[in-house]
Amino acid sequence: MVKIKESPGLRSSVICARRVIQPKDICVLAGTYLIRYGIRTLLPALALTLTMIVGNKALGGGKSALPFTPMLVAFLLVAIGFALKFFPIFFSKKRLTTAEARGFDQLELYRKERLPVLLDSLEERVFRHESALIHDPEARDIEERAIQERQNEITSHLDDLSPETLHWLGATQGSDLVDGLVRQHPLSNGVEASRSGFLITAHSGLAAPLSETATRAVTGYDFSLLLDYLDGAPFHTSDTKIDEQFQGHPVLREALKDVKSGKRSLPRYLRPSRFTRHSDILFHITNLFDAMEEKLWRAGICREVMVQSGRSFLEVDAAFPDALITASSFLRPGDADNDYHRQFPELPESLRSQGQQVLQRVLGKDQDDALAMIDRMKMHPLIRAFALRLSYDPEYVAEIIRPGFIDDIESILDGQEAPARFVRYRDEVKADMTELESFAAPAQRSREEIRTLRTAWHLNLNQFRERREQAIDEILGTQKAISQKLYYVRLHHALTLLDREEYRHIVQAIAFNGDVPTPPLKVTSPEPIKPTTIKS
Repeated sequence: MVKIKESPGLRSSVICARRVIQPKDICVLAGTYLIRYGIRTLLPALALTLTMIVGNKALGGGKSALPFTPMLVAFLLVAIGFALKFFPIFFSKKRLTTAEARGFDQLELYRKERLPVLLDSLEERVFRHESALIHDPEARDIEERAIQERQNEITSHLDDLSPETLHWLGATQGSDLVDGLVRQHPLSNGVEASRSGFLITAHSGLAAPLSETATRAVTGYDFSLLLDYLDGAPFHTSDTKIDEQFQGHPVLREALKDVKSGKRSLPRYLRPSRFTRHSDILFHITNLFDAMEEKLWRAGICREVMVQSGRSFLEVDAAFPDALITASSFLRPGDADNDYHRQFPELPESLRSQGQQVLQRVLGKDQDDALAMIDRMKMHPLIRAFALRLSYDPEYVAEIIRPGFIDDIESILDGQEAPARFVRYRDEVKADMTELESFAAPAQRSREEIRTLRTAWHLNLNQFRERREQAIDEILGTQKAISQKLYYVRLHHALTLLDREEYRHIVQAIAFNGDVPTPPLKVTSPEPIKPTTIKS
């Protein structure tokens, strides 16, 4: 895996752990692993027991309890695991139940509210590059201008409506209604040429109550990973969408198989330096430790936020018994000042204070410390997504597409210069792509064929590096499968980056910025385009 940031010191880790990790959390984690290990050993233990019984009878031995020992050990592991996992839960069950009953899981609606910011970033990171395989830059500009002209035409008609009608529609001028109207239907059921076309189609498809496959048929885009991510609630103990995607999605698992089959692991100098890397066994053990540490932090932080929320509900209910308060009231940026809460004098101020206290009790009163706590539970999935993308996507590493690898690293490091080992890897992959172009005749191939060959060369699929020209036709025969896997790798990586940014945004807005809902990412808009006449 790739190490991006230096690990916090031991003293810092202990101080943070005292706020969120309790002995019962360690018991629950240990219980989970004991149950998993015990269940895995049941079948081998049964086979060993039967073998020992048959062997004992064949040798003429008498009755003995020894053959049943493996089964007893396996059952004992499972029993101890259940005791360790479920007994500690009862200690904080009341406040957790209060948080659940007050709609903590409905914080997923805030994630859906952030959809415009998410789509803008995903268009830049993923969907724009899919469009570039089909459409020329000229087609992108033409479609952008055509959409602008249609919007201008609609706006001119809406401006003719009376002020009373506009007010009845919830608008002050015609332009306020344009986005809602043009996003009623997809622009087409294929890959759009422009950013505006993508946003129209994406908003239309994602707003409709359709299944993932039906949405794909209507819009031409596979939004399944995005829809899965939108179904999670921030700071809820079940918000494990990113981890579930990596662990269980069949396309991502196939991409990981490609990485292993090509035997092109990432250079050793990119890996973490927490332990000396003498062997792959030690490397994988470290990955296991990192995964356990991340799960422990995530479980502790999310559970404590829910427990502290339960405590805040009791305090607010006592002060404002007639008000309806939910988790969104103080943990959703901007919601404390909604029209309902303003009906109760001093309630908005109380909710802002409660939201700040909940997050600061759990994450710390210093903003840098609080954001570091978010990294403790989000950095491991991010590193894992980085490792997969670096292994699978040479265009990203070599900065053939932007934002590239170094751009993202410098963003995570808050503008600091990327470490030399990352620059070294980028330069090596750039040189590697130049070697491929020396014999693959890129000028004679389509954009998607070039991308497929770059990916296969980077992965060494079908022994491409040894067979070179002889393997090209065979690789191009798998172009569709490679493109699908590359798309999923890019989208998963982009969602993982966004997940971390969205958590940081919530913490900054509620705990440190007085609940001012500012977007964590700049929403880029197309440059102003002068109206022109477009022939239909």
